[in-house]
Formats: sequence, structure tokens, C-alpha cells
Amino acid sequence: MNGELLLEIGTEEIPAGYLANGLKSFLNLTLEMLREQRVAGDTELHAYGTPRRLVLMGRGLPQKQEDTTQEITGPPKAVAFDKEGHPTKAAEGFAKKQGVALDQISTVRTEKGDYLYIKRQIAGKSTREILAENLPRVIERIPWPKTMRWGSVGFSFVRPIHWIVALFDGEIIPFTVAEITAGTITLGH
Repeated sequence: MNGELLLEIGTEEIPAGYLANGLKSFLNLTLEMLREQRVAGDTELHAYGTPRRLVLMGRGLPQKQEDTTQEITGPPKAVAFDKEGHPTKAAEGFAKKQGVALDQISTVRTEKGDYLYIKRQIAGKSTREILAENLPRVIERIPWPKTMRWGSVGFSFVRPIHWIVALFDGEIIPFTVAEITAGTITLGH
């Protein structure tokens, strides 16, 4: 089942001449983030705006990232084991750094010789979790011709933010930007 995204940023009045480019950047930065995080799928994403709100609506987002396989090459086998075949500090250090036991490490033959090797499956995160981690960065990166700072956080945006609505499949995406916590409440003029 594919998910739906609603993100609304309520602000003080944004100059009309800023809106078109701001919305285009908002849309492109969000799409870029979704691709980087492997949750773009067949997403339809649209940006809308008025002088007091920026809105992003999306459909077709997957519920979670695709699982991935990570392949890590370590030190050469000749350095990792002594002449009797016992692991050296290099092998132990590689195993410790990767968080695995020595018996979980294999070797791989390359052009340069045999090397220690680990292949692991990494389960994908939920899309809601990914959005919570990354939407603040997307909002912060929207380029504007001029920005303002307000409050004590040093956050800079085109105009002060008054509310954020952030929902994935009807559930709040928990994050905070400029001391404003995302919720379900939007305001009129």
C-alpha cells in the first residue's frame, strides 16, 4: 500500500514574487531527499502556495525504504592472519569496527589479492521515520532572495513560521523547525 504526504508551512506574508521559485525549490529539494533516502517510488508530488502558506502534497510513497545489501572490504588476508592462520589485530579491529564476530567474516579475491569481506543486509526504515529525520533539513534548505531570523534558535527563513502540518497517511510526522512542532492544526487568515 502506498502512502500519502501532506506538509503545510504557515508563515507571515511571503512576497508574491518569491513564491514561484520557492515552491519549485521546495518540490525539487523534497524529491531529491526522497530519492536519496530510497523512498521516491512512484511518488506524485505537487507544491502549492499562497502568501501565507507553502503546501506539499504527495501520493504513491512506499511505506518503507527498500532493504539494501552492504558490502565492506577490509584489510588484506595476508595482514589479517599470521603464518599459523590466527587472526591479527587488523582482523580483530575490522571485526570490531563492523560489529561482527570473526567467524562472520569471509574473504574475497580481488585483482590485488585476497581481502577480508563482510556482506550484510540492512533493513529499510519506515517512510514516516525518514520524513521526520529529513523534512526539517528540506525546509531549512529552501533558497529565498532574502531571509529573516527570529526567536532564539537562529533559524533563517523567508518569513517567521507560525505552524507546520505534517502528515503521512493521516498520522503526524514528528519534527520541529524553528521551535515549531509539526502537528495537525492549520490556521486561516
